[in-house]
Amino acid sequence: MPSSNVQCAVDAVTVAGDSVTTAMTCEVDGGSAPASLRFAVAPEGPLDWEAGLAVRLQIDKNFEEAAQRIVQLRAAADDAILAVAVSGGMDNNSGYPQAFLPLSYGYSKVCEAADTEGGTPAQIDLGGPGDAELHLVSHHRGSLPIDAEHAYAVDVGEVVVGDSNHYPVSQEVLLRRVRVGG
Repeated sequence: MPSSNVQCAVDAVTVAGDSVTTAMTCEVDGGSAPASLRFAVAPEGPLDWEAGLAVRLQIDKNFEEAAQRIVQLRAAADDAILAVAVSGGMDNNSGYPQAFLPLSYGYSKVCEAADTEGGTPAQIDLGGPGDAELHLVSHHRGSLPIDAEHAYAVDVGEVVVGDSNHYPVSQEVLLRRVRVGG
């Protein structure tokens, strides 16, 4: 699985319309390179990072054996999750739970209804910190509280479980740390 894991400095966080872009300068092969991530604005509040923050950007993708992409943005100081975006599917949810650590992450079938042409409907299951839990089906959103001032805003695209042993689940999930109410 091709992967990159680089140290970056956040240059700017800008909101334009319904999206927010994080521009960064990253250390790549002994030099500097620009990078950016763009997400939907979360209704819970603004992103919980700003210009000047040292971060780690990790991108894992596997298009040879599966249509899988995992993007992580974490604080360099303590490896805290700032954002995680996943799409695709692979053997037994491979790679996805690790991307969300220290949160627990998995999926479960919503019902035992007969498979539709695209698979059986499923949901993502997030847990932590503390006793907080979040369960979201396809095309829904919600938030997982961190503390009184912070939460993880979560948007879910499609989540389905199929019949294939190689691609048992396909999922599209975006999680980002936000400051609530502000």
